[in-house]
Amino acid sequence: MRCPNALNSPTNHLQHTWPTPGRCRLKASRLLPAAGAAAADLAAVTPALVQLQGRSSPIKLTRRTKPIAWHRWEYRLYQQLVQLEEDNALLGAPDSDEWYFSYWDCPDSHLAVLQDDAYQTAWTQAITAAAHLIKDAVVLDVGCGLGTLAMMAAKAGAKHVYAVDASPGAAELARKVIAANGLSNKITVITGRAEQVSLPVRNVDVIVSDWMGSMLLHEGLLGPLIRVRDRWLSPDGIILPDMARLHVVGVDDRQYLAEQSKLWGGQPMGPGDGFDMKAVLNAVVKHPRVDTVSRRAQLVTDTQQLLSIDLYKVRLQHLTFKTPFTLTAQQAGRVSGLLTYIDTAFTCRGKLKPNIAVPTFTTSPTKPSTSWLQLFFSFPRAIKLELGQQLTGSFGIDSAGVPYGRMLNVDVDIEFQGLKAHAAYQLKR
Repeated sequence: MRCPNALNSPTNHLQHTWPTPGRCRLKASRLLPAAGAAAADLAAVTPALVQLQGRSSPIKLTRRTKPIAWHRWEYRLYQQLVQLEEDNALLGAPDSDEWYFSYWDCPDSHLAVLQDDAYQTAWTQAITAAAHLIKDAVVLDVGCGLGTLAMMAAKAGAKHVYAVDASPGAAELARKVIAANGLSNKITVITGRAEQVSLPVRNVDVIVSDWMGSMLLHEGLLGPLIRVRDRWLSPDGIILPDMARLHVVGVDDRQYLAEQSKLWGGQPMGPGDGFDMKAVLNAVVKHPRVDTVSRRAQLVTDTQQLLSIDLYKVRLQHLTFKTPFTLTAQQAGRVSGLLTYIDTAFTCRGKLKPNIAVPTFTTSPTKPSTSWLQLFFSFPRAIKLELGQQLTGSFGIDSAGVPYGRMLNVDVDIEFQGLKAHAAYQLKR
């Protein structure tokens, strides 16, 4: 348990600032039940003298008339503060984004991308291809994480790089990594939301950002990037990457569904003799999952593009859409769900040298696996398709949550041989 930062003890009121999980700081005066209990305990001490100089300083009490079980009310208070913080996040309080930024405080959260060979290769190729545009340019790294993109830009000859991250833990780690690599004189790390911070320059020439989430829009990073672009990017500046697309394909996902059926519908589970858990099985298909195909034969239909994003032109209103699709069976099979994947390109507005191919990155199931994998949306029932038959419908995305919609509501409509079906999914935090 952590110690309190400060404790003031009038007989009828308690002000208590507590370092809660995450970085949200809440006051216990908002928790009347805990405050009343604490005040009752404190009434037994007359007077009470609290001297606290830093977190490690002891609490000194004088004229104690009876022992006080501090650990009990502190633990109750801590539990209520945790619950209040979680409730605030779910209700969309102004600081509800703290859950997201605090995740990146932990070094382990960065490992998947750092160890993603396909992604790192794409960025290496992109920075190399754009080196003549980065040289002597002012670069802004939006969501810098541990600073790898900022360091690549600095080594490519940037005049100066401003690396911004709203996670204090990640920003502090980035400073240390950058210093360890001897680039502190070329890179300034700024802690804060990129769309809100101030820079000591009028504009920047290049923006680099690892902004893509599942289906591009999950995690809600594109909204802030649009605001950063409008505020800081020079008229002829470039963004890396600057093109992105979302694709969908019909897949045979019966193996996974069979495994889930065996898991939840097989032997009783739980304590004692166990309990029948078959009722859970119906909920399995309601939740999207991050996974990948184990066999290319699982891809029953062709692929269709659902969304194309030009980072120089996209607006916030474009982040909500509903796109019709027609998927044609490339083989006879059963479509038991849809799979989505993304790809990005570093076109640099056509400013690459003539002999340089446009670097790309893709999470396609037909390419080497990446840390993104793909996103699966399972159907309650499989649809049997013969070669050449078509599955039609629409795929819609609407952001949810405050303020940037890090959650997504997904609506899928399917039509086949006159039969129609609708399914709703939600990508949560």
